[in-house]
Amino acid sequence: MRSLAILLATLPMLAQAPPPVAPDAHPRANALGLSPEQQTQIQAIRQKHLSALKADHEAAQSQRQAFRVAMEDPNTSEAQLRQAFDQVNARKFQMLVERRAMRQEVRAVLTPDQRAKADAMKAQFRERHHARMERRIKMLQHRLDQDQGNPTR
Repeated sequence: MRSLAILLATLPMLAQAPPPVAPDAHPRANALGLSPEQQTQIQAIRQKHLSALKADHEAAQSQRQAFRVAMEDPNTSEAQLRQAFDQVNARKFQMLVERRAMRQEVRAVLTPDQRAKADAMKAQFRERHHARMERRIKMLQHRLDQDQGNPTR
């Protein structure tokens, strides 16, 4: 009886809750309040770009390895090194362009409010990332100072 009373008391709160998001949805989907249709569209966009991104990633790994081998080979000319280096960077650029296209397509699916929320989330992520990097730098500097016998800052 008591559980029924609790259930009845919480019904008004449940009625005001935002629409449920699929339990297997990405946390950002929950944070942005994506509709099921938006989630489906975004999943299709990601699937569309997945094969190109995978192919670019595998090619980039192969090109980086070839560049490392060329760097270690004393018989590799500077022109050959430059060509290998340029291939690595061209692939990196291609990956950036592909990711950018995917992001732009995803943003087109979002409402203006969702885009603003996504931008705010991105800014928060960058701030947290920057703060973590600063802490790591301080920690490494502290360790370096200790290793060198310098007093702690």
